[in-house]
Amino acid sequence: MKTKLVFFLALTLYCCPIYAQYWYLKYLSSKNFGSQYDVETYDKGFCLSAWSWKPIEGVIMKTDVNGNVLWQRVIGNLQDSATIGGICNTSDGGIAIFGEIERSVDSTGAEYMDYYLLKLNPCGEKDWNKIYRCASLDGNLCQVQQLKDKSYIFYADIYGNISDYKCAICKVDSVGNLLWQNYNLMTPKNMFIDSSGNAIVTGNVIDFYPKPGNDRLLHSDMIKTTQSGKQIFDEWYDPAKQIGCDGWASQPTPDKGYLTIAAKGIPGSQRFVLFVIKSDSVGTGVWNKVAGDTTTLEYPFDMCRASSTTYIVAAQQADSNNIYNTKMLFEKIDTGGNVLKRVIYNTLMTPYKINNTSDGKFIVAGGEDNTAGAVVALKLNSDLGIDSFYHVRYQYDYLCPNPVKKTDTITIKGADTVHLRIPVYRLGIVPKQSIDSDGFLVYPNPANNKVSISVSGLHFGSAQCNIYDMLGDKVQYCNLFSGSFGNLTQTIDISGLVSGVYFIEIVQANMRYAQKIIVE
Repeated sequence: MKTKLVFFLALTLYCCPIYAQYWYLKYLSSKNFGSQYDVETYDKGFCLSAWSWKPIEGVIMKTDVNGNVLWQRVIGNLQDSATIGGICNTSDGGIAIFGEIERSVDSTGAEYMDYYLLKLNPCGEKDWNKIYRCASLDGNLCQVQQLKDKSYIFYADIYGNISDYKCAICKVDSVGNLLWQNYNLMTPKNMFIDSSGNAIVTGNVIDFYPKPGNDRLLHSDMIKTTQSGKQIFDEWYDPAKQIGCDGWASQPTPDKGYLTIAAKGIPGSQRFVLFVIKSDSVGTGVWNKVAGDTTTLEYPFDMCRASSTTYIVAAQQADSNNIYNTKMLFEKIDTGGNVLKRVIYNTLMTPYKINNTSDGKFIVAGGEDNTAGAVVALKLNSDLGIDSFYHVRYQYDYLCPNPVKKTDTITIKGADTVHLRIPVYRLGIVPKQSIDSDGFLVYPNPANNKVSISVSGLHFGSAQCNIYDMLGDKVQYCNLFSGSFGNLTQTIDISGLVSGVYFIEIVQANMRYAQKIIVE
């Protein structure tokens, strides 16, 4: 009987977790590193991405279930200046890494960057990589996801200055060859792939051409694109005039709509507050709700699903009198935007990414907000408390024939280069309604063969009408004339345009009006 009892106790200790210290870890301390992405791997461990500005360097780390490093690799040689923007699991147990690599530096010190996609096998060894030529000024807002057919969809921000932001959404095959590319006037922040393989990207657009005396404003934006590259919608949301609203992440709701977490500006102050936007199935805003503390400065970074009707928001809170006094903030909200639980941790960390784990908990990656900097990873339980370590005998890297601890460098320069065709237009935001705030009317929209335009507020004299396709190529233009009262109304023949989405632009001196039109 005694022997059986000892055996039972031994079996219990082997099978059940033994909790110890809290799951809050720092890596690469005092090296100016921060982490922007984390995923749970096939063997219950985790993969963390990290990069530093001084010097510019990217690192990928593989850990066990308690965050102990199994191997880590530097991405690119030191002179490559490579960063990591996003990582994702692949169907073979490997990891895909998407980030930026420096191409050149001009005489002013501005860095021009290309993007790369790097595929690692489960052992952390390189299978292949591609470089995507775009010569963007340093952006690093990018993300990648693998689809069921083993292809990849990624987004990247490509810009030259404040009036030239573009979001590239591209699909490549299983070895990185370009299948299609789309561009939109958005600064992207997050992406998720829905059950049908559609990509939903959330970010913001900037009002580049406001009325005189008004500041440029941010507007939360959401784009949905199919696997074949067809854009289903591009909807921006403005909760109220003259209030900035910065969209950060979206998730699906049970009614086939979307919930977006954003930061909304508080009128008359420099503060932002957590803000929830509910959209319908075609991205149109239905309602909005404040979900934070209006007396402090709160900014979201990511959101994941806790269940079919609840969500976890990862955010940062700062003292309104001292923005450097930051804290971690996590909220659980429901589909109605109601805050079910709110937890604040008094630690100088920015939680950039939160993902689900297979045990119903959440892994968070971020960076320490101090002069030294460090990669920080923590695990939250279902109550938003910091989880504890536990000891179970998982077999790590079991897809590797000879797993070893690696600390070497993966070279990414010299790979095949894919040239992305970057649009050349520099337009402001395109309102989803027919009439914008400047009195620019385009009708009918959608249009067929002919479209009428009406503009008020112009000067007496000539103006130019330009029509651009989605790649930014000017496909049609004509000269127009504004009467003595500054009003212009004219019908334009567009019968030569193929079906698709276009931008129509009216330019006169320093004034510019822009609208999106659909040609059927």
